[in-house]
Amino acid sequence: MAVGGSEERGDPCLVLKGLSKNFGGLHALSNLDLIAYPGDRLAIIGPNGAGKTTLFELITGVFPPTRGQILLFQRDVTRWPTHRRIYLGMGRTCQITSLFPDLTVLENVVLAVQGIKRMKLTMHRFLTSFGDVYAKARGLLEQAALEDRWDTQVANLSHGEQRQVEVVMALASDPKLILLDEPTAGLSPAESTMMASMLQKLDKKITMLIIEHDMDVAFEIADRIAVLHYGELLAEGTKEEVRANQSVQEIYLGVD
Repeated sequence: MAVGGSEERGDPCLVLKGLSKNFGGLHALSNLDLIAYPGDRLAIIGPNGAGKTTLFELITGVFPPTRGQILLFQRDVTRWPTHRRIYLGMGRTCQITSLFPDLTVLENVVLAVQGIKRMKLTMHRFLTSFGDVYAKARGLLEQAALEDRWDTQVANLSHGEQRQVEVVMALASDPKLILLDEPTAGLSPAESTMMASMLQKLDKKITMLIIEHDMDVAFEIADRIAVLHYGELLAEGTKEEVRANQSVQEIYLGVD
């Protein structure tokens, strides 16, 4: 099944062909085909155990697939390590916050920017001497409307603000494709609204894949939905198409 579905949109940025992952006798993903085009906002939904996080782990190179192929920007990256995929134009956030709580917001983002530059191996210069790094970090925080928090220690941020900083850090590598794993997990309704608003304001050229349990958030942010069920692609299409799908209604939306 093709997500984005129009050859006029140019070359796809992500193609999954017959992707499968087994953990012993457990079939976490089975023969999954999916395509994402530049600018797609694609939500991956499904209950626990549907294979959503496993799918992200395969796309990002954490796990190798048992079978199948992953094409990222027309390159076969099926066996590539994560860092090579990041340099190609991929970014990701995780379910669990991975910030440095004792550092400030700005320092966390600076480390993310530094991590994708050659200077990360330069040990004889103070980081503060790299003005371009700090300028980029501040610019990213300004885009996310977090400039008033950049001197705040991360440990003193709300959980919602920490999740926003993680998204900013994922943008440090200027990704063309960003994978967001449960961006509203553990957030209050107000914080979820803030996160959704922030994601909607991201550059429309960035392709976004989102794992999201909150159906309201998924349907608000995404323009296309893919539904996983026991490791298989149950349905995909526009929000309207997925809402109207009888199998989705029966299994996920509580319609008998």
